[in-house]
Amino acid sequence: MKWHVLDAVFKRNFVAYFSNPTGYVFICVFVLLGSLAAFWPPEFFNSNLANLDQLNRYLPYILLVFVPAITMSVWADERRQGTDELILTIPASDLEVVVGKYLSAVGIFTVALLFSCICNLIILLGWGTPDAGLFLTNYLGYWFVGLAMLAIGMVASFLTSNLTVSFILGLALNAPLVVADQASSVMGPTAAAVVRSWSLAENFLDFGRGIVSLSAAGYFLAIVAVCLYISMVLIGRRHWTGRRDGARMGTHFVVRTFGLAAAALGAVLILRAYDVRADLSEEQISSLSRDTKQLLAGLETERVIEVTAYVSPTVPEDYTQTRLTLLNMLRQFERLSGGKLRVEVVETETKTEAAALASQQFGIEPVTVLSRERGAFRDEDIFLGCAFTSGLEKVVVPFFDRGTPVEYELIRSICTVAEQKRKRLGVLTTDADLFGGFDMMAGQQRPRQPVLEELEKQYEVVRPADSDL
Repeated sequence: MKWHVLDAVFKRNFVAYFSNPTGYVFICVFVLLGSLAAFWPPEFFNSNLANLDQLNRYLPYILLVFVPAITMSVWADERRQGTDELILTIPASDLEVVVGKYLSAVGIFTVALLFSCICNLIILLGWGTPDAGLFLTNYLGYWFVGLAMLAIGMVASFLTSNLTVSFILGLALNAPLVVADQASSVMGPTAAAVVRSWSLAENFLDFGRGIVSLSAAGYFLAIVAVCLYISMVLIGRRHWTGRRDGARMGTHFVVRTFGLAAAALGAVLILRAYDVRADLSEEQISSLSRDTKQLLAGLETERVIEVTAYVSPTVPEDYTQTRLTLLNMLRQFERLSGGKLRVEVVETETKTEAAALASQQFGIEPVTVLSRERGAFRDEDIFLGCAFTSGLEKVVVPFFDRGTPVEYELIRSICTVAEQKRKRLGVLTTDADLFGGFDMMAGQQRPRQPVLEELEKQYEVVRPADSDL
């Protein structure tokens, strides 16, 4: 591959984009939409955290419009103006032309991302003290998402000579990977989990929580490799289209494309099985202790442990960190379990079908907490509970209160469910009366003691009769 050829193709497209006022307009709109998505939603102020959680949620949809605007002219405009033949006559291979075009699109996107990074950082520094590691990994994740979407958009540009059609095709080809995160609304939980695992948003989650993982980077780079090869096939079809063996050559390249896609899929699955991860956040918000990792690696269970978390989409400021820690831990547990855990997070609000299901199946009820909004105090019902099931075994943590050791509660519940048969623990009846009951002297019901409820999360608690002693 000749680097001077790549440099020439790169500069031609990169400079051409910024020689037109339209390019600056698109970048300004991208920065504006990114800032609005990050700071306009009320959740940013309610959580009182200087991070980009809201932007993480909306960025794929912003890129769904912005990326095709970059890639629509990569090759479609060349064919429209008739300059494609001029480019193809220079002493350069098809691969060099495709890679040069792709690098120019990446350069344009990187410039837009740098402007967005600077603007959002200034705003966060004005309102708080952002976690530098978390902020940088967020933008590294945005860059990887952009790499994949740009490669897909380039395929659309090589398919047509019309800019409008190229834009629409780029949007249509990227849309499945963007909306796959919402698969649970149209299919069952098992199928939805599989589809969601291949979405852009799902593979970005690690970056959004301060983690750089080899499997997530491999996913995005695999999409880039496959799409660049397809682009190279499309630009090289002039060599065999119309010839007697054209149909056979077309079949040959289709088979090779599917073979490359299968190889890329296998590489991603291998990276997920033997992942390398680094938590770059200053607070290490997604790191697990060594003992927890050993327990997860040593889980011995024939059945997959189902973990269903019922979590409110927004919680008061005092519970924001607990909610964030719970979601981070669940994500790490699932990744490190080697397929032994299946985690489903259900955003739950009161008086909804999800709330009714949580109550009927697991006894998880909303807890009333005090919240403050615009200087006024009010009661708010929130969900922060988890249910762990495996076969007939079930453990429920109805609510993770402030100060609750989330990691300990999760690993204890998982290990208890994995045992399939709990150890039996006898509690004697004494004057303390841990089991509660009706007080004949006071004429009222005595509640069960909290220590007993804690023991029941791990053991089968029984009250032995005198004959058993």
